[in-house]
Amino acid sequence: MSKLFQQLIMLSCAVYMASASLAIALPNSRFPSKCYDGEKTYDVGVHYPGNKCESIICQEDLSLLFRTCGSEAAPDGYEIVQDLSRKYPECCSKLTVKKKKSEQK
Repeated sequence: MSKLFQQLIMLSCAVYMASASLAIALPNSRFPSKCYDGEKTYDVGVHYPGNKCESIICQEDLSLLFRTCGSEAAPDGYEIVQDLSRKYPECCSKLTVKKKKSEQK
């Protein structure tokens, strides 16, 4: 593998890891001491939903900040692996070299 190709792979991984989405929900007067996302209320602090790779931050001003992983497509020879047993951002998808069938056991 050429040095230039290795550098391009590392650069694409860095760009991939840096991508993320961000959304903000404003306070709701119906829930004066909690953050509200339209469906659920949250106490001030950081929350990690068990079924998603994201963090939900209920801020002191009762606004919500959602942080999620970016999304990417894997080039040939690579695969995207995600570990939902970990908290955000460690649970975000990682680009890894696809194992050959002879290496899988």
